[in-house]
Amino acid sequence: MPALQWLDFSPTEREDVLTLLESQKDKSTIDELGLGLVRDAISDHLFPGLSTIQTRARYFLFVAWLLRDLERGNVQDDRLVLTLRQREVALINALLATDGGATEERHPGLIGRESRETTKRLPSAIYWGGMRRYGIYQGAGSLQEYLSDLPDLRRHRRRRSASADNEEASDGDLGATTWDPGLPTAEADFLTETSFDLTRGEARYLNEKVLGLRTSSGQVCLLQWMVRYLDAATVAALEAPWALLDETGRWPVLPTSLRAELTHAHHFSLCTRVLTAVYTRLLAARRRDLDLAHYDDLLADALSGLGGHAPALQAWYADLPAFWRWISQVNPRLQRDRPFIEEWLRLLAEQGFSGANPAALLSIQVERWMQGRERRLKGALARMGNPPVLQRWSAPEWLGLTDYRWRTARDIVIDILTGLGRTGEAAHAAS
Repeated sequence: MPALQWLDFSPTEREDVLTLLESQKDKSTIDELGLGLVRDAISDHLFPGLSTIQTRARYFLFVAWLLRDLERGNVQDDRLVLTLRQREVALINALLATDGGATEERHPGLIGRESRETTKRLPSAIYWGGMRRYGIYQGAGSLQEYLSDLPDLRRHRRRRSASADNEEASDGDLGATTWDPGLPTAEADFLTETSFDLTRGEARYLNEKVLGLRTSSGQVCLLQWMVRYLDAATVAALEAPWALLDETGRWPVLPTSLRAELTHAHHFSLCTRVLTAVYTRLLAARRRDLDLAHYDDLLADALSGLGGHAPALQAWYADLPAFWRWISQVNPRLQRDRPFIEEWLRLLAEQGFSGANPAALLSIQVERWMQGRERRLKGALARMGNPPVLQRWSAPEWLGLTDYRWRTARDIVIDILTGLGRTGEAAHAAS
């Protein structure tokens, strides 16, 4: 496989790319035909500050405490990066110290549970972007830049501490240039024994950070609405974000702006699931060792889901410019992918989004069109028309809807709501 070359990417952009590459290990997020920029724009609208490789809410605080302690401590400059890694490994062990023996008692979402000291991507790298977005870290730049600048930051703190004008300044005042002064105080022994349970104060702090976000649309985002109006039991019962479009009486009616956003997200997911199913079926037909009937079933299932929403999809397609205006609020540079996506939607619209004629989607014209798209995106790694690469392809067993970081968002929201005491368990037991 060719080496990844960074060219002129900034450290911040490099971290974003590494996060994206890590997320590709999740089979539901694999981007075969270059739809990732649109998918990520939708995800940023709904759940800003989150990524698919985040797991638990308290990591936002764990990482902030570790880095703030490094900034305020006396670790030698040339040992800062090593010390951070050692303390993150200690955090893994501290969480394992309260891990239950039985599977159902183990902490879900524990990063590095199996690899421990050999863990490659530690929480500081995974949560840095979110800490910046939520204002927990109040500086600029990447984690790499922060660690490079840390010796200068510490010298600056020491000079301020020693100056006569700052004799009465608190330790919190001295850290206000980089870390939110409202950051809750860490438990003294959290690197010895700890858990993911948020205290009431910690949950209140993270809740305020989420509610204080400036969104790309200028409207309340789904993440904010969930922490404001739902309880943990309700969130845990939701299988997908668009379930909230159903007016069941178990939650307040969504505002008009959020209904529109979830409709965009759901309809795009329905249409691109069929695209992935067609691509997968075409690849499977080129392999002699696969059960083609299974991939016919995957395509039929995707088309069935599409057909169940045909009238709504037709109305959505009739006002497709509204979708692109919404996407451009996050990323206005999507002109490369827009023609391909619009052509695919046109093919579905010609069938009334009914999915009644799968043969039309498996035609030689569609196959050549997809092959050209894949070749432009992947070059020598394209599978269509490249038997050695195709033979290495791991064919999927299932094809789900893209859920736009929903599982991460659900778990983090549940952590916050549970910490606030809004479990909802009594209400759900009575219903």
